[in-house]
Amino acid sequence: MPKRHKVTRMKDDCQGLSNELEIYGVIFEKYEKNIRPVKDANTPIMAIISAQWMTLLGVDVAMEAVHISMDYKQTWKDESLVWNPADFDGIETISVPEDLVWLPDVCMVS
Repeated sequence: MPKRHKVTRMKDDCQGLSNELEIYGVIFEKYEKNIRPVKDANTPIMAIISAQWMTLLGVDVAMEAVHISMDYKQTWKDESLVWNPADFDGIETISVPEDLVWLPDVCMVS
């Protein structure tokens, strides 16, 4: 099952769903997930990565290695995924599958 980004809390009615679909149509009309989402190509994207949990899987003393399993959260601003909440019944976030949005490349080393 694909991960989703930002779950929206809204009223349990058809208008809320209609507004969410409208937002989806507006922001994804010209969205390209393979292009870095900035208005100015010289603007860096600050991605914040935080560990959610870690599990120690093992220690190899001879190789001086520690094996862990880790889940992490990434946060960044995508300048292409914005809208005015006042235009959409106050909705500030929507939930979208991660395979539809640009994701930063992450390489963790120690």
